[in-house]
Amino acid sequence: LSNGIAFQVCDNAVAQYNTIVDMDGLLHTMSRFMGEEQHWDGVGIDADCRCRGTTTFRCNYVEECYAGSFGFFDYQDTEPAAIVLDNNISYNCAKFLYYQCDTQSYTFTITNNTVVRTADSVYADNKKVMDIYNSAPPKGALVLEKNIFYYPGHTARLNKVSSIFRGNAYFGDIILPTDSSAITEDPLLI
Repeated sequence: LSNGIAFQVCDNAVAQYNTIVDMDGLLHTMSRFMGEEQHWDGVGIDADCRCRGTTTFRCNYVEECYAGSFGFFDYQDTEPAAIVLDNNISYNCAKFLYYQCDTQSYTFTITNNTVVRTADSVYADNKKVMDIYNSAPPKGALVLEKNIFYYPGHTARLNKVSSIFRGNAYFGDIILPTDSSAITEDPLLI
């Protein structure tokens, strides 16, 4: 399946209290690729073209998604917009955040999320926690505060471009960003 939930051309959209599992992004025989198997998207929840105002993803559980838990895409959008990710759980997804935008000025507020990738995940070899893909960094800030990034048993790398990190917990072999109040003890997740 391509995406779990995808918003397009909407104002102030909210996705909350959802469970999304195994978005492989694989388009099958009736796709526009004329029968070829192709990966296309594959995120749990996606704010796509022309999401205006504030798009909020709150209290969702996302597991084993090919491109990542949350995706943000625009194609020539011009209006500023805000994205709020609050109290979500990302479990064994390829990435937590996948960002591909050309012209939009997004402001991200990313708080109180739990991001887990275990060593036996099918995506364990992917070192990226966030991916800014094929575009300039966000013109607005990515503020990450009070999140847990739990990567036991393998290396992970947080993208530092246009990002502000405050009071996050990091566990595993994580290449730490600049975070003056970082917590690096085991969060003892069960």
